[in-house]
Amino acid sequence: MLAATYTDRCQAHGVKTNSVFLRSLPEDSPNLTKIDLSLNFVGKNGLLPIIETAKTAPNLTTIVLRDNYIGNDILTTVLDILSGHPSLTALDLSNNPLSHTSSKPLIAFLKANEGVTNLKVEGTLLNAASVKNIQKKATEKRCEWGLEVSCVRQDTSMVLEDPLPAPRVPTTHIVFAEGEYFNLLVHLCNDRQDRFPYVHILQRTIYGK
Repeated sequence: MLAATYTDRCQAHGVKTNSVFLRSLPEDSPNLTKIDLSLNFVGKNGLLPIIETAKTAPNLTTIVLRDNYIGNDILTTVLDILSGHPSLTALDLSNNPLSHTSSKPLIAFLKANEGVTNLKVEGTLLNAASVKNIQKKATEKRCEWGLEVSCVRQDTSMVLEDPLPAPRVPTTHIVFAEGEYFNLLVHLCNDRQDRFPYVHILQRTIYGK
């Protein structure tokens, strides 16, 4: 049971259980698909038992840790625990005091866990260049998995040419004729269908009437 696992991990770290998180846990670990702590401040001391519990949930896809005062000191440990998670796809670390030195372990985490394609770091202390680099890596992974609609290959050897013009729609010619001229046109169209396909079709229709 997840509750027992979480309680055990709290005892191991010498911290109290978070009652809100404890009540939110399903009985069976496969039923846990998302952990959202954005409205439940646990602090860095209470975070590790939760992350270690998350590691035992095989179908967990999303972890939201925004606004939990997570710093560089505990981030590496969190990422190490989650780097081998088999089903995790999204990790939200927004609005935490992560500095530019956390950029390297975050990039390493994206490389280590192939399933994670969404890593949010908005509102942190990371500089704009670091945030852009992390987002670029995450976008590349979404492209690899076919999850990004607007993927553009950054390949200098590939030149994007103008799209081919739309095929020209053949014009249908309607020819009115009487008597021997009508018979002559029908004969001509039947004889040269490669050049007069649409005239041929209409002439046959008219002829049938």
